[in-house]
Amino acid sequence: MEQNTNTRNKTLQLSIFALYMAIICIVTMFTKIPIPLGYAHIGDSIILTFALFYGGKNGFVVGGIGSALSDLLSGFPQWIIPTLLIKGVMALIMAAIARKEDGTYKILSIRTFIGAIAGMLFMVAGYVVAGMLMNGFAAGLASAPGLLIKSVVNIIAFYIISVVLDKTRKIEKKF
Repeated sequence: MEQNTNTRNKTLQLSIFALYMAIICIVTMFTKIPIPLGYAHIGDSIILTFALFYGGKNGFVVGGIGSALSDLLSGFPQWIIPTLLIKGVMALIMAAIARKEDGTYKILSIRTFIGAIAGMLFMVAGYVVAGMLMNGFAAGLASAPGLLIKSVVNIIAFYIISVVLDKTRKIEKKF
């Protein structure tokens, strides 16, 4: 009986992770606003939410792959590797700061706010540097204002999404 429960839990976890990857990919692809060297979107809010709920290592994989898939499917293959690394590390930073050692978290806390800001600032710096390496100093630097605005929007969206989803997770744990 215990083995069936363990298998069920792993299957459920894998399904949830795959669903989040798909959501990140879709939200990233379909909320595009053009900015220098790419586009702004609210997919990062989902990555921040996932990293908070499921931890940094899981966030690295899910956020990185979901975002990289979006680049692949959107016609930006040159960004797949930078995106995989940047979004993955963004999730690691968020979880490392926002989650306590025992894995617990509070959405509406200073830790979570600092984690979201630090993760998004890393994302901005990562894309500016990647843009400089791929397209030159001026082009990379030109992407910074759009990325900073995108970060603010994503942090606001993160709070809205995570508060709502946290309530559904509490219901889910009762089953």
